[in-house]
Amino acid sequence: MTREVPTIKAWTLLVTACTLCAAAPAYAAPSNYTTFDPPNSFYTQPECINPAGTIAGYYYDDQTSNSQGFIRSAAGTITSVNVPDAVATEILGLNASGTTTGIFIADNLWHGFVRTAGGAFMTFDPTGSIFTIAFSINDSGLITGVFQDSNYVYHGFLRAADGAITTFDAPNAGTGPYQGTALQIEFSGVSGCSALNNAGVVTGSYADSNYVEHGFVRSASGVITTFDVPGTDINTLPVSISPSGVIGGSYYDAAGVHSFVRSAAGVITTFDPSNASATAPGSFLSGINPAGTVVGYAQLPDSSITAYVRTAAGATSFLSLPGYGTFGFAINPAGTVTGYYINTDGGLHGFVATAPY
Repeated sequence: MTREVPTIKAWTLLVTACTLCAAAPAYAAPSNYTTFDPPNSFYTQPECINPAGTIAGYYYDDQTSNSQGFIRSAAGTITSVNVPDAVATEILGLNASGTTTGIFIADNLWHGFVRTAGGAFMTFDPTGSIFTIAFSINDSGLITGVFQDSNYVYHGFLRAADGAITTFDAPNAGTGPYQGTALQIEFSGVSGCSALNNAGVVTGSYADSNYVEHGFVRSASGVITTFDVPGTDINTLPVSISPSGVIGGSYYDAAGVHSFVRSAAGVITTFDPSNASATAPGSFLSGINPAGTVVGYAQLPDSSITAYVRTAAGATSFLSLPGYGTFGFAINPAGTVTGYYINTDGGLHGFVATAPY
């Protein structure tokens, strides 16, 4: 059993990029970038990059069509990762020490795992879970994610380094099938690997009884505050939180999808990235670093899709690799960005770009 490729709301943007393949983007590639793929990959999905420049994610093997995790060192060495006896493995989270977390499929069910930098695995599920997605791990080994119960309701969880699991639900989260506290893992086509910071604060989203999604932030002590981007009643989708508590994400309105940042004090700023040569009509925010610099991807006026990097002061760079779309997913403290691009062969390939872009 494998997941569809890709299973994201951003599929409409991806289709647009691929159907307009006759014209390459008119915006410049970053000055310093490297492309990469694990062996036999036809779909490479980098998820996270840590301060040392190690990248983790997953790929689909062209021989088995199943997903496998990968870890790429800053020097470029790639290690494939598979949970023992699993049908498929995906790394979704990475911390500073190189410990990873993610999901694997066994017995037609999704389960969580944690893997030390030395290669030791431990698997887990919250009590009552019929599938588990673990997607973010901080430097103390605390993991957050989402699980679904037998009634198909979503709940959030935190797993401590000693294995103790705490479950939680946002206030006003729906209790019907496919409602609840989902933490927005991969449902918006963005990485969830920075949804938990080293202070133990979590951000994400929940679906109410009308399937409308709202944002939340959960303190280390368990206090949950909910929020929405002002002026929208469709979906607010936080995905990333900085060490100081600045939150980044995306929201939908009648015009489409856009990016936002929320300060630790709760002030929300909305934007679609722009620079001297282009203004995006729509965008997804994927990751944030300690300086408040964010990364994501945007659809530009020529309908191409390009990665963007935006500083806390609003200065923006667009990163367009040769091909038919560039998607930024994660950024580390040095400003090094990782993500994937769609090449002229139609495949999805990883990249890493270093500042200055």
